[in-house]
Amino acid sequence: GDPLYSLKLSMEKVQVALTLNKQDSLRLQVDITGKRIEELSKIVANKNTNTNQTVVNGLVNKIENDLVSIPSKVSSSVDNSGNDQTKELTSAANMVDDKITEYNDKLQATKKVAENNGLDSISNDIDNIGIKGNHVSVKTLNIVIQNINSNNLDEKTKQDIVDRVGKKIDNIKEIVATENVDN
Repeated sequence: GDPLYSLKLSMEKVQVALTLNKQDSLRLQVDITGKRIEELSKIVANKNTNTNQTVVNGLVNKIENDLVSIPSKVSSSVDNSGNDQTKELTSAANMVDDKITEYNDKLQATKKVAENNGLDSISNDIDNIGIKGNHVSVKTLNIVIQNINSNNLDEKTKQDIVDRVGKKIDNIKEIVATENVDN
């Protein structure tokens, strides 16, 4: 409920828009998404506050919208062509994947706190964010895979991407299995 929160969000948008280096702009957008996840964690952890579902819903929507914008930023984060483009795309996709994995770990810890505090609807929202994050990771890695088809890339990098996609699929299966057990 900070009255200056909307100003903070606007300033972050301006900061992203004014960051000239596309890779830095992408990194900043991903970091801002992490800040929203951290804010959600703090709200859930604060037992002294009557959790306002409207505030949580707004924050969840913001996180989901931030996540959805990431793949297009990855696509536009490259200035070069050929192998340099593939290397930059791979670097960007790996950074996004690493951050989303980190955020999913934070979300799972937050989900446990929500469940312990009887906040079941927030727990479901957290699962949905995790699934959306994994979808974004896979979509981002798919951008690289499409680019690989048109450029040569070493086998080690190709295998790394295949392994990352496999981990995302396993993570999504785990979330779905946990959801099925909970219901």
